[in-house]
Amino acid sequence: MILHNNGASDLSLGHSRTLLLRTQNIHLCLIDMKGGIDFQEFMGLKNMEIVTTYETGNLVLDGLNALFETRTKIILEEGKEKWSEIPTGTARKHPELAGKPIGPIVLVVDELAELSKQATKSAANSDLQEKVARLARLARVTGIHLILGTQRPDVKVLSPQSRNNLPTKVCFSVPTIAASTIVVNNMSAATLGGHPGRAVVIERKTQIAQTPYLTRAELDERLSPIRRMQEYSSDDVRIYRPEPGVTLQDSPDRSIGGASDA
Repeated sequence: MILHNNGASDLSLGHSRTLLLRTQNIHLCLIDMKGGIDFQEFMGLKNMEIVTTYETGNLVLDGLNALFETRTKIILEEGKEKWSEIPTGTARKHPELAGKPIGPIVLVVDELAELSKQATKSAANSDLQEKVARLARLARVTGIHLILGTQRPDVKVLSPQSRNNLPTKVCFSVPTIAASTIVVNNMSAATLGGHPGRAVVIERKTQIAQTPYLTRAELDERLSPIRRMQEYSSDDVRIYRPEPGVTLQDSPDRSIGGASDA
């Protein structure tokens, strides 16, 4: 899924809340290059990881690609066709999944352009693009899904290969036909006008959608049941886990996670 607007965080936030409430055993990984400011309500949830730098974002992508390979091997061993066909109890018996999420995983990148910019500074943009493209191309069958958001649609930010492998595209109002074309392959998003929350959605067909506005208070109210439920859970599963002994304050990558980082 590609998200684009002048406030991509709002829709990423809405999708994250919906996924947490409606999908059993889901695990969310959020790469937020704006420091996690828009996702503070989610901090502390055990089934959500938030990382805020290129370094940790790159490690999360490495971890997801490794988990994709592990899940693929298990699918073949169990004689199944996709990850959702494997019972949770069966998956837990595989030692290579110890400390890793068992259910569906959704990677949310809240500013892909900034992540790509940092990769360019590290002379590794093509490597990062390939990690994202590989997940978009292959990982869905293993229960790993992507939501990619950017305010600046550009072929340097998202390769055509990755875009073509993402089944759903959402584009809010953009100022140019070129920007609209990059996301939805036509000029429709450049003709939406100044209607807040209105977007072009392409899945099986193209349609115009109006997204709802969710206040922080409403979000907190909807997340409260999840927090109460997690008070009785001792699960500690992560895609990215800092080295033992490194605290959040000491870690140079400043990752933020729901469970203990040590």
